[in-house]
Amino acid sequence: MNEKYLAALMAQLFTEAQVAGAVPGINVDEQGLIFARDLISMSNDVYMEEMPAPVALTMFQQEPGINEGAKWAGYRMYSAQGMAKIMAAFGTDMPMMSAKGREYFALMYDIGLGYGYTYSDVMAAAMSGTPLDNILALNTREAHERTVSNLLWRGNKEHQIIGFIEHPNIPLVALQGAWATSDGDKICDDCSALIAAVNTTKIYEVNEFHMPSKAWARIQGLRLSGTLGTVLSFLRSSYPEVTFRKNSDLDDDGICIALANNRRHFAQATPVLFRQLPVQRSGLDLSIPCLSRSAGVIVRAPLAAAKSSKVI
Repeated sequence: MNEKYLAALMAQLFTEAQVAGAVPGINVDEQGLIFARDLISMSNDVYMEEMPAPVALTMFQQEPGINEGAKWAGYRMYSAQGMAKIMAAFGTDMPMMSAKGREYFALMYDIGLGYGYTYSDVMAAAMSGTPLDNILALNTREAHERTVSNLLWRGNKEHQIIGFIEHPNIPLVALQGAWATSDGDKICDDCSALIAAVNTTKIYEVNEFHMPSKAWARIQGLRLSGTLGTVLSFLRSSYPEVTFRKNSDLDDDGICIALANNRRHFAQATPVLFRQLPVQRSGLDLSIPCLSRSAGVIVRAPLAAAKSSKVI
């Protein structure tokens, strides 16, 4: 609906410019001469430079029940207390179970980035046949997704938002690291140590192991000594319950993360991810404000995850 209205406004502006003579509709080349520019054939498709898709947006499930109009996102956590015992005949001293609850809240933040067109943009796009609306809209959406993803991982110090990587209660495991030059045995030892940091809690079991792109490429191609397989194949066979994943979101930090990932332990409070608001016209220019809303990542069980020191 927004796209149709935008297209209609662009068509109207183009028509106005043609009437005013800003975009002549005739070829003024004298004597039908063929210029070198006329021999260039441009593709009808428009291509964008590709960037890694944010992983956090699909890695952390959306917390249910968070209304997009809320000022705060919250949840309740309960702990039960009580122990059963053997009762004597006709005993009346039966112990009773009790439960205590706490509420946790996080402020919801508006994230804004829009796009627009000047009069000249519209004319140039119409003349060249370039789908200007698609190019800017796609880039704006990707920027929103990267911003929200970065908020989930690293938070925002200015607004006192704590991200997953910066969370103080998620254990930090010091590994040998230097995977770029380490042999396969040391890398396997590092991975085992990180997984053990979660599994030894006796409550949680790791089901996902995330690593930076360069670390993934290293274990994918590095053969493990004394075997015909790679480090990755060995890890997969040793931990069949764990999904090992390349995570480009971790490239800048160079760390690995092992976690028991489900919505009970970790979630995100992002009720709105990239919404285009109605087109606004100011004179001959058009602007489309776009909005996302997020309170960041929810860490209910910090011991269900472990983060490593820099490995690559």
